[in-house]
Amino acid sequence: MKTSLIACATVFLGSAWSAFAWDFTPQSAVTFVDGPAQRHYSLLNDTRKVNFRIDGTTKVSGDAGKAEFIFTDLANATLKIALSPLNEKKPAFQGNIPVYLEAARKLLPEGSTEIIMASEADNVFPINQWTSHQFVFQYGYFGRPFRTSVTFLNYSAKDQWIVVLSAGPNEFEGAGHRTSRLLNTFLETDASYKAEDAPN
Repeated sequence: MKTSLIACATVFLGSAWSAFAWDFTPQSAVTFVDGPAQRHYSLLNDTRKVNFRIDGTTKVSGDAGKAEFIFTDLANATLKIALSPLNEKKPAFQGNIPVYLEAARKLLPEGSTEIIMASEADNVFPINQWTSHQFVFQYGYFGRPFRTSVTFLNYSAKDQWIVVLSAGPNEFEGAGHRTSRLLNTFLETDASYKAEDAPN
C-alpha cells in the first residue's frame, strides 16, 4: 500500500513542472576524502550547480523538471523541488498572497477532498538569505488524511523554486525537519566545481 500511495502522490504535480534552465536531475559522484566513500549529488543550471548530500534513509531521483526525495523511514513522505510556476514574473509576496495561494492549491493531488489551508508562514527556511512563503494544507486523499506544504522559495534574484512536502499527519513534522536538514546541505558553486572539493 505504501508504494501505491507514493506513486499516486507523484502524479499530482503533473504539468506544474516545466523544463527551464535548471536541470533538476540529480547527478551523483562518489568521493574518498579522509575516510569511507561519500556520495554527493548536484543539480545543474548552465554555469552553476547546487551540491547536496542525503542520509541513508533518503532516496533521490528526478528529471529535468523536478528533483524528488523519499524519506524511506517515514511512510508516504515525499519531497519535490522544482522551479515555481510563478518563476517568470515572481510577484512580491506582500500584496500577492491570493495569487500564490491559488498556485499552491493547484499543486495538491487531483481528487483531494475536504481541503483546508491549515497555516501559512514567511521565511520558513532561514538559510542563505532565502526568502519564502509557505502554505500548509490538510486534506483527504484516497480515503487517507494527508498534509502538504507548498513553499515558494526565492532561491536567487532570478529563480524562484517550489518546495513541496507531502506526508501523513503523524509523519509530517518529522519530514519537515528532514527537509530543513537537506536544504542546509545545499552549496552552490560554478559548474567546474568537483565533488571531492565538497565539505565533509
